[in-house]
Amino acid sequence: MLNVKNKSITKIVSVIVVFSFLVTLGVWFKTPSYAASNQQTWTFTLKPADTTREASAQAQAVNYLTVYYVAMRAGQPYLVREVHPTTRKVLDWFAVDEVIHGQPRTSGVERVFNQEVWVNSIVTVQGRTTVDFTDYPFRTGVSWEVRELALQGIVNTLTEFPQIQRVRFTVKGSPYFGTSYWERDLSRVRTVKQGPALEITNLEPWDWIRPPLVLRGKVLDFTGLVRVSLHTTDGTRLAEGYAWMDEGKTNFQVRINYQTPKSWTGTVRVRTFDARTWEAGPSLDVPVLFARETK
Repeated sequence: MLNVKNKSITKIVSVIVVFSFLVTLGVWFKTPSYAASNQQTWTFTLKPADTTREASAQAQAVNYLTVYYVAMRAGQPYLVREVHPTTRKVLDWFAVDEVIHGQPRTSGVERVFNQEVWVNSIVTVQGRTTVDFTDYPFRTGVSWEVRELALQGIVNTLTEFPQIQRVRFTVKGSPYFGTSYWERDLSRVRTVKQGPALEITNLEPWDWIRPPLVLRGKVLDFTGLVRVSLHTTDGTRLAEGYAWMDEGKTNFQVRINYQTPKSWTGTVRVRTFDARTWEAGPSLDVPVLFARETK
């Protein structure tokens, strides 16, 4: 009886061992199938989401830069505003590069910057941005007036970014002495429209004038002397007057007393001179007619 019992126990244990082995073997074979199935499901469910995110990222990669170029009209420089699409990520850097090397769409835009000059660095700290050029930024022969306006174009371009309020320029890390801007920060002075940097607001060409002549006008971002003189057609100067433009001031008024000449035509000449360098700045000539008192 004891042997029979032992044999029975041995059979039961053998069955249990075989059953456990088969169960383990089944689990082992099923595990790759489960893993593969799970991997296939993961690929199927997440791939469309990845594609959507990628398309969204590509759509968001297109940004728009607002840039300002110098253009000329009737001999007068002015700034034009353009909006250019870009896929660049460092927007402030490439905004300046677009002003210097970009392709403007407005007719009459002047290439005032040296095309061999690049931006070394653009650093913004607490709203103040310093733009460092690799070399003197302008082409040879560019007038003081156009240089000032071109730098103001870069200032207006950069201050389109909300984190930038003021701009300063350096060349190879040293202060830039090419304009009156070298010792102060620049900020946006106005919403730039297509118009000259110097304009007369109360006199049109060939207007009739009588003494005294009160001339009103504005100069953009200029500090210095405004001289207004009145001449006959043959060049004789009848009178002149002056106004001083302090920093931040844009409007001026000059009053001139004169004796009406015998000639019927003349010219009002407006000249400006920079306070630091005394270089000639924006200028304007307006032809006029001399009115006479009737008896």
